[in-house]
Amino acid sequence: MNDFSTKAIRHLELAVKSQPDHLPSVVALCQFNFEQKNLAKVQSIITKALREFDANATVYFWEAKLKHSQGNLIEASASIEKAIVLDPNQSDYHFLALEIHLQSGNNANAIESLERLIDLCPVNGEIHLKLAKLLTHPDDFHRAKLLFEISIELLPQKIDPLLSLASFLYRGAQSSSDGTVTKISDLTGSRKYLDKALELDPACPEARYQLAKIAFDLNEYESAKNHLNFCLNESSAKADAYFLLAEIDLLGNEEGSAITHFQKATESGAQKAKAYFHLSKIHLGHEDFSKAKFCCEKSIEFFQEEIAIDSKSAKSLMEQSNFYEARNIAESIDAKKKALSKVHLNLYKSLSLGKTNGKYSSVLLQALEHNSREAEVHHEVGVLAMETGDKIKAKKHFLQALDSDWHLDKTHKELGILELESNEQEKAKLHLSIALDLNPEEKSILKLLSKIQ
Repeated sequence: MNDFSTKAIRHLELAVKSQPDHLPSVVALCQFNFEQKNLAKVQSIITKALREFDANATVYFWEAKLKHSQGNLIEASASIEKAIVLDPNQSDYHFLALEIHLQSGNNANAIESLERLIDLCPVNGEIHLKLAKLLTHPDDFHRAKLLFEISIELLPQKIDPLLSLASFLYRGAQSSSDGTVTKISDLTGSRKYLDKALELDPACPEARYQLAKIAFDLNEYESAKNHLNFCLNESSAKADAYFLLAEIDLLGNEEGSAITHFQKATESGAQKAKAYFHLSKIHLGHEDFSKAKFCCEKSIEFFQEEIAIDSKSAKSLMEQSNFYEARNIAESIDAKKKALSKVHLNLYKSLSLGKTNGKYSSVLLQALEHNSREAEVHHEVGVLAMETGDKIKAKKHFLQALDSDWHLDKTHKELGILELESNEQEKAKLHLSIALDLNPEEKSILKLLSKIQ
């Protein structure tokens, strides 16, 4: 603290001492010590002020600021609500309440604070933007859209409102008249706002990546690539860009380039699990089982980490009664578990060198734990059962595979063989005929059909 500050605080202390009922002096002294991080002193001032100024909004406000700075969000919330009750038209009070509610994860109260702030500060675009971002439920689609549009009008030089509305329209989640949720992406609307964002910043990686996703969805792959190239120099968008480039490469049968891009995607967090999974599939296709095994193990590691984080988030949202967002995360967890099932299947193939091997059956069981309806896994378990002569178990898993995916020609073929061995010729003919329809190039099926009288 410099000499000027020392003198200033001394004068304030003297002023408060001589006139303890002079609120402006008390507030100034409180503020000065708060800025100097003399929190113990602030607490002392507030304790005295609460006795001197019974039920005073300003004192409660400073008590809330102190508790908030100390991380005591429950007491901070209680204090700021007292201040608001006493003086509901002070925007500073509502801004502090908003910060406390957001930090506490209490979106419902945060929304209420923002609604009050819009009444008090109707031309503050940041408030409209924050409220729009919090209105995530499909029931609030049209209201959120309007708030985004207002924020764009009030903040014409800001990119964030444009990007936020573009992303919002891309998701397109809204409630229909019968209460069901529909997800219809407004690609035209989303692209319009992203183009406006590029007018403000032609290299904006977030806008470029969103435009790339839209182009990808519309099968405009060259356009997608052009946008993605802008993202490769920006760390925040690099992993997503490399992953999408790899997907485009696979569609164009550019496998070597896809491998390079997937490997780049594994270098940062967002796409590690999925990138390693795709790499495992490619290496399996080349029967490079060692590389496939490594990629499977890394993919499993990162998927498990993501699921653990998502599970904590879902639990927190449920505790806050934010059921819609909790459900979205639950759906994300389910999708990752299904992906994990496929990764375990690839790991089984890697460990068994692409052949049926009962030694690694536990890996298949792990796959079924993650997704009990994974058709390919049931097929492999059925094949293992056939190897050991357990025809009942084999048939059970083959039928489960077809229950999940009727178009598995190899499963129909195996069932046809099973039925032939059991002299169930009509059933054998049915499955083998379906297998041939699904895979007319498979000559072994014709040989099997020729055995049926």
